[in-house]
Formats: sequence, C-alpha cells, structure tokens
Amino acid sequence: DSILSQTYRDFELILVDDGSPDRSIDILNAYAEKDSRVKVISRMNCGVSAARNTIITYAQGRYLFFLDSDDFMLENVLQQAYDAIVQNDYPDVLNTGYLKTIGDKKIEYHCEDNWIRLWSSRKTVDLIMTKFFRTDFLQKNGIMFTNRLIANEDSEFIFNVNFKAKKVAYADFFSFHYYKSREGSVSTIWSYK
Repeated sequence: DSILSQTYRDFELILVDDGSPDRSIDILNAYAEKDSRVKVISRMNCGVSAARNTIITYAQGRYLFFLDSDDFMLENVLQQAYDAIVQNDYPDVLNTGYLKTIGDKKIEYHCEDNWIRLWSSRKTVDLIMTKFFRTDFLQKNGIMFTNRLIANEDSEFIFNVNFKAKKVAYADFFSFHYYKSREGSVSTIWSYK
C-alpha cells in the first residue's frame, strides 16, 4: 500500500511470492487484479537472495528499489528519488537515508552520516533498501545476490555494486521505515557465528 500510494505513478511493482505456505499469493494476486502496475511472480522457496535475483532479471523499470514485506516506503519517496536521479544525471546508484523504530525509539539515518560511519568503522554492512540501483547497470555487470548466503547477503551485493559503480549520488531524504516492535526480538539479535 505504501508503494501504490506514491505521488509518482510511473512505476512497476514486482511482488515475489517465494513459496509461502500461507495465503500470501492470494493477497498478491488481489493487488495485481486491482492495479496493472503490479506484477506477481510465484516461485518455489529458494530464499531472499533468489527472490531478489528474480526481480533483477525481470525488471523493466529504469531503476530498482528493494523493499521487504515488513517495512514500508515513506510518502513521496519515488518523486524525490526521480528528481534526485535526474538532477545527478542518472547515477548507477542513488543513496538515501532511512528511519528506524524499535519499540518507542525512533532513529533517523541520513545517508551521508551512515556512509561516513560505514567507512570510518571499516564495517561492510550496508542496506540495499536505502538505494536506488540503475537496472541496466546491475544487469550488464552481472551483479546478483549470492543464493548460498542466508544472512548479510546485502553486504556482499553492496560491495560488488560499489566496486563496479562509476557514478554514485546521495540524496538527503528518507526512503523507507524499518520497524521492529521491541529490542531483543529474535529478528534484531544476531551474531557472527
């Protein structure tokens, strides 16, 4: 809903059902019946990397933006991204910020701050959901997610993107909202093991 309600209307929305055992496919198909911009791809369960690779393969749009089903796109993001992409002469990657809420705590991550922290701390973790990727850049360079990775697949993908990108731009707006109900939930705890 957060994508379909964007003010910028010229986009395709690819929804991938990665072998969900529930009625997810029915929900996705209902959206496709109501809106011709929605394309549904149903596949057997192969994991998040394979699902995202499916999108890279089939996307027709000039830029790609990935959004997980438990996050939402903020208002007017596609228009802001379009304006920034044109203003920056169609970069390979457009970086944005994002909002994160855990319980009652709300944090703003501005893209420049996040990028500087990333490099100065020598960490490789990065979020694909803060970036708009030029589709033909990914396709021509064969940049895909590694299917065998079950965690941190974003980091390797972003490393490959940064290695091959000729032009990267930054825009100071928030693209999506990452929400978790509480600190310490299973989805917010991880280890290097």
